[in-house]
Amino acid sequence: MPDTSPRLGLPYLQPSQAQKHVTHNEALQQLDMLVQLTVLAMAAETPPGDPAAGDTHALGAAPTAAWAGQEGKLALWTGSGWQFIEPQNGWRTYDLGSQRAYVFTGGAWQPETDTLQNVAQVGIATTADATNRLAIASEASLFSHAGAGHQLKVNKATVGDTVSLLFQSNWTGHAEMGLAGDTAFTVKTSANGSTWAESLRVDPVNEEIALAPSSGVKARLTDSALQLDVPLTGNAVQTDAQDTTSGRVLKVGSFGLGSALPDLTGDLFADANKTGFYFARPSVSSGASDMPSDGDWHVLKSARQAGQAVALAVPQDNAQDAALWWVTQQGGTVGNWRRAIDTGNLVGTVAGTGSAPTGAAFEHGSNANGYYTRYADGTQICWRRNWSIGPGSATWNFPAAFLGGQGTVTVIGTSTSVAVDRSVTGLSSSYQDATIRVWDKDGVGTTAGVSLIAIGRWI
Repeated sequence: MPDTSPRLGLPYLQPSQAQKHVTHNEALQQLDMLVQLTVLAMAAETPPGDPAAGDTHALGAAPTAAWAGQEGKLALWTGSGWQFIEPQNGWRTYDLGSQRAYVFTGGAWQPETDTLQNVAQVGIATTADATNRLAIASEASLFSHAGAGHQLKVNKATVGDTVSLLFQSNWTGHAEMGLAGDTAFTVKTSANGSTWAESLRVDPVNEEIALAPSSGVKARLTDSALQLDVPLTGNAVQTDAQDTTSGRVLKVGSFGLGSALPDLTGDLFADANKTGFYFARPSVSSGASDMPSDGDWHVLKSARQAGQAVALAVPQDNAQDAALWWVTQQGGTVGNWRRAIDTGNLVGTVAGTGSAPTGAAFEHGSNANGYYTRYADGTQICWRRNWSIGPGSATWNFPAAFLGGQGTVTVIGTSTSVAVDRSVTGLSSSYQDATIRVWDKDGVGTTAGVSLIAIGRWI
C-alpha cells in the first residue's frame, strides 16, 4: 500500500503505525489548504515577515529566503513553518489580491478567463439568450489595443444578409447603420421603430455617396460630380447680395446675376458697390457735362481694387438713338461718361458744343438747295449739282447753314462751258448763302449749268 494518496498526496495511516494522529492531522492540514483553495498573491517571491496560520501563496519563478528552491509551488504557513505542495494540472484557486480565478495548466497558473473558448453564452451583469449570446449591462464598454491599434469586426455570411449596429431608445430602434442586403454602407433612421428611411448610402459598387434625409436623394457625390437637389445655406453661401467673403457660393441675384437687378445705393463708385450689375441712373463726379441723361439705366461695374474701376451703362429706353455709355475711375478720380458709337447712333442728328459732340457721328440731308453732310468734329460739306444760273450772278442758299463768325466758306464750282469763280467772299451774316457769278471765256456774264461744293464748319 502506498504512503500517500494519488491525487492530493495526502499521507495514509499505516497498519501498526504509532502516533496515527500526527499523520491524520497532516492530511487534514493539506486538505484545509487545498479544499476551496485561495491564495494571498500570485507569483510571490518573498515570504511575508509575519504570516498568519493558513496563509497560502502561489510562488513565482525565483522565490527567496524560506521559499528558495520552491518555485511554482503552493506555500502554506502552518503556524510554525512553511509547507510546500506541487500543484497539478486542473487545480483552481482564487487570488484574493487580484480578485480573479486561476487554473493551473501547462506548469503555470493562468486566469480562467484566458481559457474561455466556444462558450455558448456570456452575460455580463445581465442575462444572455439564444439570440443575444453576448449581453452586457454597463455604463460603458472598452475595447482597447494590444499593440498599435484595434479593429472591431462584424461579419455576415452572404451579400444578401444584414450586418449592422442598431441604436434603440427604450428598446425601440431609431437608427441603424451597416450593410443591409448588399455591400453598400447605409444609415437608416426611424421615428417609430417600424418605418425606416435611408438617410446615407456609401456605395462601393457605384462609387458614390448619397444623402436622402427624407424620401428622396438630395445629394449625390461621385468621383466626377456633386449633385445637389436642395438650396445651399449656412456659412458656405453669401450672407447678402454683395458679400465678397472668399470661398462662399453666390446666391441667385448676387451682383445682379440670375435675378432682378438690385437698385444701386449711393455713388456707383463707392467701395460698398462691388463688381456686378445694377439698376440706376449713374452718379458721376461733378462737371461731367456728357453724363447719361434722364431715364433708367442698367449698369455694369467692374472694380479691380479700391479707387480703380470701370462702368458701362445701357438705357432702359429702347429708342433708336439710345446709346451705350462708359466711364473709368483711376486713383479714386472718376472721368466723364463717354458714349459708344453703334449702328443706332452712327448716322443721325449731330449735336454738341465746341469739340464735344453729343449726337450722331454723321448727319446727312437734302432739300431744294442741294445736299449736306455734317461730321461730329464740326466739319460740314454742302453741294449742289447741275444748277442752271445766269446770266450774271445768283444766290445759292446752302442746304444747311454754316457757323457764323468764321473767316470764309470755300465754294468750288465747275461748268463744261464757262469758268466759275472759285473763291467767294462777302457772305451773309448768317452764313446761309453765297453769291455765284458766271462768266464766259471773254469775261461776259452768261448762263450755265454748274456744280457747287461748300466746305466749312457747323460748330
